[in-house]
Amino acid sequence: MRLGIAGDDYNGQESVIFRIVDWAVTNAVHVHLVAHSRKGERERRTPGIEDIKGAMELGGNAFNVLSVWRDRQREDVVNKATTEQERRALYAEKPGVLLNVAKQRNGDFEGKVGLWFDQATYRYRSARDPETWRRQYLPTNWSEEAA
Repeated sequence: MRLGIAGDDYNGQESVIFRIVDWAVTNAVHVHLVAHSRKGERERRTPGIEDIKGAMELGGNAFNVLSVWRDRQREDVVNKATTEQERRALYAEKPGVLLNVAKQRNGDFEGKVGLWFDQATYRYRSARDPETWRRQYLPTNWSEEAA
């Protein structure tokens, strides 16, 4: 654990998560704590709160828990395609990544959202159609105008 606490020191992890939550509530801020999932089933299914590596208080005291899961078996099938047309058809068939909103304390949505990974921009997209990925958020010459 990068907080200076041993991976098997669950009491220390519990103490730190309580302090982080108290600090966030006191200061009215949102803290993002990245925690990895336990090994094992994570390769075959989307991880949830119970799969967070470390003390169970990490997920239990979080206000929101999100997990991102890549379907590596699906990636293997897509990568074994013999033609570009076959690869594109398999890719478009269903998303290769799932965003799991496993917990949302003050929200009304918990569930999974399928995403497609755009290799060219290293972004996750919510639509499989690459044409929708060409959105331009800044004018082409934005850096020149800012100077």
